[in-house]
Amino acid sequence: MDRDLVYDVGVHNGDDTAFYMSQGYRVVAIEADPAQAEAGRKRFAAEIEKGQVHVVEAAIGPSHVQASFWISSNPELNSFDRQNAEVCNNTSHEIQVTCRPMNDILAEFGTPYYLKVDSRLQIISAWRHLNQTISLNSSRLKRAVWRICSLCTISAIRVSN
Repeated sequence: MDRDLVYDVGVHNGDDTAFYMSQGYRVVAIEADPAQAEAGRKRFAAEIEKGQVHVVEAAIGPSHVQASFWISSNPELNSFDRQNAEVCNNTSHEIQVTCRPMNDILAEFGTPYYLKVDSRLQIISAWRHLNQTISLNSSRLKRAVWRICSLCTISAIRVSN
């Protein structure tokens, strides 16, 4: 586990990524929406250059596939599920996004100290792969703590040893 590493799955406008960096963490910022991923690359260009931030333009999925993803008129509602993207009278349009298994991202960047996931559907996949990786790579793991913010449906996992 990398004690200075945080994963931000569902970057949106990058405010969480900026907060984690302000606390001294390196951040792997994972975003399925190409427009928001590009905005993150622009916002964090200096930090990317220094190696403090890595922007991964992908959705978390079970395998390397293209998948339908709904871009909402409210970007915080972007989703694999059209109904979620259109809640509260929002509109959406479909795009195809690249999916990557979480274990591939873990292999590339390392096991994070903290994992924030903004997508209900990606939580299960991320947790399954993180749990498998930790079980294989960290005999000192004692607990994983979930914090769920029901208003935002944001989940976070803090991995402790």
